[in-house]
Amino acid sequence: MSAYKKPIIDGHLHVYTNKCVEYFFEYKEKYGFDAICVACLCNLDTSMENDATQNILAAIMKCIDPKGVYALGGLVYPEFPVTKAPEGTYDFEAQARELIEMGFDGIKMLENKPTTRKMTALSTCDPMLDGFYKYLEEEQIAVISHVADPETFWDHDLAPEFSHVEGWFYGDGTFLTKEEIYEEVRQTLVKYPNLKITFPHFFFLSDYLDEAKKLFDKYPNLKLDITPGREMYDNFTRHHEKAKEIFSEYSGRIILGTDMTSTHFQGEPGDMIDTITRFLSTEDEFSYWDFDIKGIGLSEEKCKQICHDNFLSNLSSTPKLIDKKMLKAYIDRFLPLVKNKETAEFIAEFYKTL
Repeated sequence: MSAYKKPIIDGHLHVYTNKCVEYFFEYKEKYGFDAICVACLCNLDTSMENDATQNILAAIMKCIDPKGVYALGGLVYPEFPVTKAPEGTYDFEAQARELIEMGFDGIKMLENKPTTRKMTALSTCDPMLDGFYKYLEEEQIAVISHVADPETFWDHDLAPEFSHVEGWFYGDGTFLTKEEIYEEVRQTLVKYPNLKITFPHFFFLSDYLDEAKKLFDKYPNLKLDITPGREMYDNFTRHHEKAKEIFSEYSGRIILGTDMTSTHFQGEPGDMIDTITRFLSTEDEFSYWDFDIKGIGLSEEKCKQICHDNFLSNLSSTPKLIDKKMLKAYIDRFLPLVKNKETAEFIAEFYKTL
């Protein structure tokens, strides 16, 4: 059985500098994606105070390819950690409204990754975010929210080497536990059960598939994406029959993504795309990421749902158009704060075309 090929949309990738813009247009063309979706991260580390670089670059990409690029805007933070500052200092609801009105297709949150949660010191269920979540729920705006990380990242003996290199080892006692982060997210879902929310990396439940099933059953608007987390595919293989059952039953609730960056952190693009689609569409046994994988052999129809259709039904059949007047005003506000000189020059040059 050959691996599923097309149609396919990459629903989860990241752009950091102007060089990434060119890279991802080539990537989209080379690997035959109908569309790509840029997930903007404006709070990766403490150097990113008032940093809207990724939002601006994603909006520019949407202007260049209005039919082929979706974008999920990130919230900008004026300082870390978050303080109970005067009203309007953060105004997460106003930020979300501005991004959506500007032409972004949804919202990306990294707020529940352990490093970001520690950096902001703001719980996702804090009342400061109530207006933000209420707006997203009422308007049914898609949000992709990274929550926690693999539990091995809290265990010194089990944490993979790259987690130490990237600063993603959480077992030193200064980070919330995985369960504490999950509990904050559960409280948010209780308050806003109709959020149109996608948890990437299968919500790091690839080793706990019954828990994933409970989430699907409890929250009808909730989706999971299968962006690696490379450990996911090891766990799916170890729980092969259960994984096949879950993917088949909830094929309308699962979305493909790669987490691709221009540095190929997760792997070479062609190999990774082939690994994911081969896992979905065949029962092949093969190796990648230094472990064995067994495919779950879904039907062509179910593969198409996961690789293409679910993304469109979750966002829209076509990307929203950027309001160029609003983008100009946004660039006016944030361009002086862009730290990468070459990227700032790229943005300034594009600004002249608006």
